[in-house]
Amino acid sequence: MRPSNKEPEPPETGSSCHFDVLVFDLADAQEFLEGMSRWRFEPTNLNGLETKLNELRASSGEDHPDTLDAMSDVALTVWSSGRTDDGKRLLREIVDRVERNPGIDYKNKHVLLSNMAWLHVGQGEYAEAERFSTDAFEERKGLFDTNHVYSLRSVTLLGAVLLGLNRADEAEALLRDHDAAGSSGSEKETPYWIDFRECYGECLAALGRFAEAIEQIRFCFDAASESDRHERKKYRERLKTLEALAG
Repeated sequence: MRPSNKEPEPPETGSSCHFDVLVFDLADAQEFLEGMSRWRFEPTNLNGLETKLNELRASSGEDHPDTLDAMSDVALTVWSSGRTDDGKRLLREIVDRVERNPGIDYKNKHVLLSNMAWLHVGQGEYAEAERFSTDAFEERKGLFDTNHVYSLRSVTLLGAVLLGLNRADEAEALLRDHDAAGSSGSEKETPYWIDFRECYGECLAALGRFAEAIEQIRFCFDAASESDRHERKKYRERLKTLEALAG
């Protein structure tokens, strides 16, 4: 899905379905990483990012928010270049630094936690991702309303992680509560609400509630752009599978 533009390789969900939408890889997970700078996480940008980081360390210190942002961007770029273990280690060092020192005024902690979860998700490490996705979700609940993009990203990520851990009942309850708290109408047709509904539909399917799952995936199909043939084809094929399972 992003959990619809995509993501990592979860274990079997316990049903007879094979959830292709929940099979992520490193490139898919990269689409969800949240950078604070104008840089995207391309390996060719690494030298410039490291130069910027060294300048900030010298001028602002190790614990300044701008320095932490730059450190995060370096870590994510290293991870995206294929040095996945190095990238995770570097980002974890930043998370540990912020958590050890409550005096650090770092308002982007929720972004760090979300990215840490995505790095684990990108390698199919759902058990490791659970702690970070849960912490990011809790942090964002106090900062953003239900329809905010950060809220939607966090609840969808946590739902996908729980589903990957064969805990579809917990994932379904989480997403159902969020759905009930969200607004109605056109606001629920944004890309991140579509991702949310895709994840919700897969949770329902994992529980054998195929008619309800069809309703969610049909929403995704109807809301997908006419020009996005790949997404529409994916939803169309998923609907066929669910309709067959529903009998």
